[in-house]
Amino acid sequence: MFKKLGFIILIIFGFSSYCFAANLKLGYVDFQKALNSVSEGVKAKESLTSEYQKKKTELESKQQVLAKLKAELESQTSILSEDAKKKKENELREKMTDFQQLAMKYEKDMQTQEWEYTKNILESLKTIVEKIGKDEKYTFILEKNEASIIFAEKSLDLTDRVIGIYEKSKKK
Repeated sequence: MFKKLGFIILIIFGFSSYCFAANLKLGYVDFQKALNSVSEGVKAKESLTSEYQKKKTELESKQQVLAKLKAELESQTSILSEDAKKKKENELREKMTDFQQLAMKYEKDMQTQEWEYTKNILESLKTIVEKIGKDEKYTFILEKNEASIIFAEKSLDLTDRVIGIYEKSKKK
């Protein structure tokens, strides 16, 4: 009796999932690719890279100054009095702390700036994806990233269409 009931449930489940799959329309979008491909995204990336290089150069310069100060302190250790040595060590420690705080501030500023540049672009891209989904009756449109989609048929990739629609909308 239980074997027959289990078999019937299995058949019903299998048939219903087959019917469901027949009406399923899937797609995916690689938002990272889209963000890096649209003209505004390319400009944002160039601006961020330029700003990053400026800050990196400034930090490297400050790091070289700190390295010189440390080398001077080490070379003068034997001739400095204990008080003078402690004073220089404290000054160096303060400058190193200031340097680390500046580096963290720059990193946070860069993250904020990146978010500001990409936020509006991503919102526009998502709006385009939603419109495609509604207009073309997609069941799901997923975001492609390393963690979520391991494999998908290339024909399901809507990224290039989304990029094209985005670029056309910005030329108007």
